[in-house]
Amino acid sequence: MEKRSIRTDKGEVNRQIVSDNKLREDLKAVERLRKAADQLARQEQDKSHDRGPEL
Repeated sequence: MEKRSIRTDKGEVNRQIVSDNKLREDLKAVERLRKAADQLARQEQDKSHDRGPEL
């Protein structure tokens, strides 16, 4: 039926699964970026601590 452009319940479920999986991958990518940003911020903070107070 799907081949004839007639949507079916099973096809709808499969499309939803594909959409959910894409969203999950996007969320994982955002989490990886957030962790990388946190790590960079910590490195910058450590660098400024190592330098001591600037006069």
